[in-house]
Amino acid sequence: MTAGAVESEFQTSRIEAMADRLDCEVFAPLWQRDPRELGDEMLAAGFEITILQVAAYGLDESWLGRTLDHGALDELEALNDEYGVHVLGEGGEFETFVTDGPHMDRPIELESDTVWEGDRGYLEVTDAQLGE
Repeated sequence: MTAGAVESEFQTSRIEAMADRLDCEVFAPLWQRDPRELGDEMLAAGFEITILQVAAYGLDESWLGRTLDHGALDELEALNDEYGVHVLGEGGEFETFVTDGPHMDRPIELESDTVWEGDRGYLEVTDAQLGE
């Protein structure tokens, strides 16, 4: 079983418990890696990552639909220092969606509406299609 957890003990313990029940092993290649280095590696590999949901101090409506790039990672590091926001959203501070990457033949183009609920929000995807 492959797990993408970086630092979440909660996620990892649940995945390990499930693997034990299924009598299989857990492969967690990202576990305990430096979040900023992982983010930089994902960008260098050609992943395009869109922020779909935010729910943490320091993350406002302007983050919704934003592409995770080096500038965003810099800002997330500053928010980590100020508010404890995990650079990769590991604590549920934000959720992302990969819209393009080296494993994809074509990017996914999203159309969405913004839903903001005072101190948190999300993109409600209204359409998705494969791009050129």
